[in-house]
Amino acid sequence: RCPIEIREQLELMKRAKAGPDYKKGDKPKHGGRKVFFHRLWCRIQRIPLPSFEKLVDQDKEEYLPDSAKKEKNSDASAKDNEHPIISIEERSQNDKSNLQLETIVEDISKAKDEEDHGTTEVAEEFDPESVSHGVEETLQEENEVIDGITRLSRDDDPHWLSDAQCFIRQELTEVFTSSEKDIEIGGAPQRGQVGIRCLYCAKNKPLEDRQSGHVYYPSSVSQIQQAVSDLQRRHFQLCSEIPDNIRETFKSLKGYGAKSEDDTSQYWIDSAVELGLCDSFEGQGVQFFRNPKNKSPAEEFELEKNDNLPTKSFIVRAEDRAECTDHLILLMQQFVPCRFQESDRRGGQNSRGRDRPIGFPGLVCAHCKKKRYFPVAAKNFSDTHNLMVTHIGNCFNVPFPIKASLIYLQHRSILQKAELPNNYKLCFFKRIWGRLHNEEWPNENEKLDSQTVVN
Repeated sequence: RCPIEIREQLELMKRAKAGPDYKKGDKPKHGGRKVFFHRLWCRIQRIPLPSFEKLVDQDKEEYLPDSAKKEKNSDASAKDNEHPIISIEERSQNDKSNLQLETIVEDISKAKDEEDHGTTEVAEEFDPESVSHGVEETLQEENEVIDGITRLSRDDDPHWLSDAQCFIRQELTEVFTSSEKDIEIGGAPQRGQVGIRCLYCAKNKPLEDRQSGHVYYPSSVSQIQQAVSDLQRRHFQLCSEIPDNIRETFKSLKGYGAKSEDDTSQYWIDSAVELGLCDSFEGQGVQFFRNPKNKSPAEEFELEKNDNLPTKSFIVRAEDRAECTDHLILLMQQFVPCRFQESDRRGGQNSRGRDRPIGFPGLVCAHCKKKRYFPVAAKNFSDTHNLMVTHIGNCFNVPFPIKASLIYLQHRSILQKAELPNNYKLCFFKRIWGRLHNEEWPNENEKLDSQTVVN
């Protein structure tokens, strides 16, 4: 299940370390790798990192020859560990282990110099020899705390949740980012963790005067439904801040269970992620991955659909919205037209790979500009569509809000399919096929692959 892009990069890295005869060269530098895994273990266990000099001494000691180790032990017993290692200059220049040790020390020192020019918090920085620059940027983004307050309610709630649950999500609860004051007074586990609280307690009472149990901090996105259920059973009946009219409406909705659809619990998860929530990157609780005040791609798509605005996409038009599911339209907006090139051919001589003519129309991912699809006929678009769904879910270049909205719109597509003809996909793909093969592309002389996608 590893994405093809990762496997290709690993293969290139593997070949880069091999010689011209595709055989491994010198023994890998275990010292630098050992230092990296030692630091990684300390971060996972959340224990203080040992000093850099201690790691260097341990690494030197491991790669000393047997004779040097014996000499070290004898010197240590005689001089009370005054000289923990033997200097490199005292060894013979013909000793192979001497060269290996010198290389290890130089690499570790180089890593330390790079570390000194990086962030000051060593515990949050990975070994530059083992982690790419892109991963470091991702970790920095993950450590950012996004503050926000919003309701849990979504437009599709009535289709998947009971009337009581819809009312609670809209009128009685809100999700918020915990602050320093919440940690000091309210007992929040950590700064930036998202909690679910009573809307009227938060609006009418200061934090120190609120009732216990007015807020819950779910351990993961999948526990949000349970946190709301706990508020319903333990707090709302005793809360004195809820207005009388709201209380009466809430009481009238009691006894109405959840919808009978099987994926109601999954809807709680997917709607929360589409709202901007995700499991904490630190492994504890829930946090925002985007500002909840900003509209999600699904909400922007809904506004364009209601106002009948153009899609700003060549392969998808405004008239397609009424004849397809929202999920399919938003998915196809993530691709732009492209032409078949010589580099797109697969396999060697007598291979049964791609045999399209040069210039054959196709589609390419607008985010990574690498994944390209060239179906031979409109009826083959069905298989290509399944591959596109998989690619968008795995592509690292696709923004996470788009992925979350696509997953959320899958629930809506279940309802929309019941109102569409059975062959709606085939009709839609035929229209796309005709646009690619029979219409003139806009700005075809320019690079279409650099076209920007409008979510």
